[in-house]
Amino acid sequence: MFLAVEGADLGALLTALCSLQNRPTLGFGAPVKLSPNQVPLLPGETVQITVKDVMYICPFSGLITGTLTVTDYKLYFTSLIKESSFILDINFGAISRLETISVPNQGDNTKGIELVCKDIRSARFAYKTDESQPEMGEMLSKHAFPLSYSLVSLIK
Repeated sequence: MFLAVEGADLGALLTALCSLQNRPTLGFGAPVKLSPNQVPLLPGETVQITVKDVMYICPFSGLITGTLTVTDYKLYFTSLIKESSFILDINFGAISRLETISVPNQGDNTKGIELVCKDIRSARFAYKTDESQPEMGEMLSKHAFPLSYSLVSLIK
């Protein structure tokens, strides 16, 4: 959908479109306050899976517990610690490799994933599997590498 409005700047136009859809604006307009469990979404972006009690294995500060949300275009991790908010936002276009890793001493239903990004970032997560939810590693693989899964409908 393309809109052409004479005399309107792009920021005002995007702010107006986002306000019509009740979504926060990203990059343009006034900063938007998000609730702790709210993920900033682009217009048309949908949440695929949300997993609570995920541990981000930080190379600098150790384990950080939080919520991991996978959308159509990104992985979004927010910490549960109130004093220091930690947010990790990784666009799927930045991921070069996705691997499962072993998580020792955490129980049988605990899995781990490692994301290696093209910009040298590396993120490791450990989470408990739940039979009622789809497999997070598979969901990440499908959206990060859609051509490998013949998901051409995701590419626009």
